[in-house]
Amino acid sequence: MTPVPPPLAPPSLPPEDWGVDGFYFLPEQAHAAARQNRPVKLAHPTIIGQQVCYYPGPPVPYATPNMVAVPMEDAINFFAFTRYRRPTKLVLPAEWPEEKQPVALEWLSKTLAASLSLRNTVQERLTQTIRRATVTFAARQPLRIYLGSSRLTTVMQYTSKGIAKALEELGHAVTLDLEQNGLEQLNFFHHIDNIATINPHLTIWINHLNSYMLGPEAVNCSWFQDPMQQIVSGQPLPLRSRDVIFSLSPEIDHYLRGCGVGHIQRQFMCVDHTLFRVMPEVRREPKAVFVGSSYRPQMSRIQDQPGFEGFIAALQEAFAQGHPFHQGFVLETGRRHGLFLNDSFWSYVANYIVRDTTVRWLCANPTTKVEIYGRYWDQDPLVAPHYKGELPHGPALAEVYNSASMALCVIVKELNSQRLAEIAACGAVPLIYDTRDLAEPPHWDEDALFFRTQEQLNDCLRQQRPVGNPERIALPFHYTTLARTFLREVERLTGVETLQ
Repeated sequence: MTPVPPPLAPPSLPPEDWGVDGFYFLPEQAHAAARQNRPVKLAHPTIIGQQVCYYPGPPVPYATPNMVAVPMEDAINFFAFTRYRRPTKLVLPAEWPEEKQPVALEWLSKTLAASLSLRNTVQERLTQTIRRATVTFAARQPLRIYLGSSRLTTVMQYTSKGIAKALEELGHAVTLDLEQNGLEQLNFFHHIDNIATINPHLTIWINHLNSYMLGPEAVNCSWFQDPMQQIVSGQPLPLRSRDVIFSLSPEIDHYLRGCGVGHIQRQFMCVDHTLFRVMPEVRREPKAVFVGSSYRPQMSRIQDQPGFEGFIAALQEAFAQGHPFHQGFVLETGRRHGLFLNDSFWSYVANYIVRDTTVRWLCANPTTKVEIYGRYWDQDPLVAPHYKGELPHGPALAEVYNSASMALCVIVKELNSQRLAEIAACGAVPLIYDTRDLAEPPHWDEDALFFRTQEQLNDCLRQQRPVGNPERIALPFHYTTLARTFLREVERLTGVETLQ
């Protein structure tokens, strides 16, 4: 298929400019809508899709990439198994008599309902096939490895790609399953379907367990990075004897133990060292950069509640004095102001105070050149003069870090983050919000500059260089190291030497 161009539209578009996935009974109508290349709102606040325009088949020669022909004689099967998002509206020819409209709407409604029923039936059959499948491990032979991921993530899809690339380079047959463009949205059925086809030796998931369908021989590695509902609920996880659980932080450990997980392995974030590296061809300037979006929009979820302004003011005052921002402190401050935050939302509040305030501190420094990238900073008068727009994860980000002598790294709950490793790998000095009293080692005391107040940040900007070498920080964060960790778990559970 011809590559689908992304819709040229930011998420701040007015409602009338957004598209809706629709079924058009005339190809000409589908073509007129598809040519507008409208974005579609998805479940993620910053990731958008492209409008899917369905029409009755066969395909027309003038179809654009986002026009999809539906074989009317087999529409139930088509909608049951397609990777594209399903239509949510019906568009009929203007000349159709009014009495035809409810008939057409009923047809589409029944077709979509029947397709869901068929999909569920096939998924259950595939699940039983997977559960009965035999997986044989042979010494130093390529493993069949499956990674399920999603385009509707900002970190997970890139992490999954990095893991897949490292395992392929070690000689294994890897399937990375995620949406290929803005038209697709995978249902779990699609993952089940591919797992049944591949019959993998090893499955790898981020933020999900998803091993219930596997047979006893297959190995599953699940790496939890965020407080997902599956672990926040406190319900026991249905662990198999060959499930291996990894966790990003002590906070995630707490949730996992509440779900009955006994053995948890620590795994920090990784970076692609073929991409994030020192680039001698890029001129490094004496400047500080920050890449990441403002958390201010997240506050809209609670800003109308009584006590919100006092709550935020109390947190800002404590932060200015250098008070550490841990979960208990934020939750207790909220309770004192009549706000009862759940266990996952507290981190959004803490990151709003820490990230947005330190970015303002950075921009307020009169002697340092500052560049800010991300979303929503143009709405802050102090930050806006330094705002350079959004920056995609990849080569452009690596070049920005290579162009700067220093880069701000502010994360509330941890120290050893992907952002820190990317900054250090590119040779910039990390300016780190100091969480060493709470964070697990290593702490990189000599290889980075630390601050907790505005005065300390200004001291870091004057100092510019730590005693040690920032590039040392990045060494343990290789995807190849993580890939070998997964393979060692396969060896431990099966007793068979793997290809490494």
